[in-house]
Amino acid sequence: LLDELIGAADVGNEARERIRAFHLDPDRPLSLAVFESPGLEKLLGAGGVARIETVQEARWALHEALEQGFLENRLAALSLTRGDSAVVLFPAERRTPSGLRELALGIIQRSAQSVPGVALFAGLSDTFRGLSGVSRAFVQAHEAVRLAITHGGPPVTLFSDLGPSIRALENQSLEQLELFYGS
Repeated sequence: LLDELIGAADVGNEARERIRAFHLDPDRPLSLAVFESPGLEKLLGAGGVARIETVQEARWALHEALEQGFLENRLAALSLTRGDSAVVLFPAERRTPSGLRELALGIIQRSAQSVPGVALFAGLSDTFRGLSGVSRAFVQAHEAVRLAITHGGPPVTLFSDLGPSIRALENQSLEQLELFYGS
């Protein structure tokens, strides 16, 4: 479902009902986070994590730690794992930007206990309402985490932290530029 929402510009009533089954209300503020662990394969190849033998085991452990982190914060979450990253849609009601940063940092710290030695970064979108905002939120969160990893930024970066990002506009399609322009 989350993969469908990321790729969809127009979201119908069926998706709204399906998202409600995950205890998420599309009419209330939502946020989207992209958690990414760069170099996971390289770390495991160097024997960096003693009790985890395969990349897939590490990915599962990270995904489980992310889900547990949202559960501990009593937040419903819809997640999707893609390689060394996970995309998570969650309610952002009553959460300030500093509260979102604190939430993501706590989840990263919890993940570090599950898979020690693995660096994990998070990019968070601006808050939004309605499922039609999921696609734009994904672009925002992905850009935030990508810039943090590329430039050695902090473990948690909000899209609003970036300010004007010329790199984000390079070689983008008109559709992608429209997503940023609307942000």
